[in-house]
Amino acid sequence: VTIGVMITYFYRGTNSHLLQKLPKFKEGAWVHVTKPTDEDKRVLGNKLGLADDLLHDALDIDEMPRIHTEDNTTYVFSRFARKLSDGRVTTSPILLAVGANFIATISAEPCQDLEQFAKTDIEFDTTDRAQMLLECLDVILETYNQQLVTINRKIRTARSSLSVARVSNK
Repeated sequence: VTIGVMITYFYRGTNSHLLQKLPKFKEGAWVHVTKPTDEDKRVLGNKLGLADDLLHDALDIDEMPRIHTEDNTTYVFSRFARKLSDGRVTTSPILLAVGANFIATISAEPCQDLEQFAKTDIEFDTTDRAQMLLECLDVILETYNQQLVTINRKIRTARSSLSVARVSNK
């Protein structure tokens, strides 16, 4: 199911209703990678043809969102929102790489929402790379929406606890 414990291959074809976890890469797969080791990066380079320097960029905490195309693979660098153990919110980089026969999501930190997406009943076809890219971007967008809702609730709670004091010059 995994290589180096960090690479997971998922597959759901047009005629399938179940998302399958695969033991190895298959054309049309979604390759999901979290905290890749050097060996994982070599596997991604060898099996998917991903550029080593762009994999390095994907794991750079300061990487900014951008799109890059190289050797028939489109690299979409993005960020997702996540909550730290102390309750603070931060963002982490994530790479969505779309090749001729795969889509890959690669991040240095776990994106819980993408992992939950893999477990949902939502019908998606991993072989439809454009649709998969949109689904993954939607999940990433939702990480921000969730944090905004939480922040708005905190603001409303703080506002309601404020009292109005009248001051006069008498």
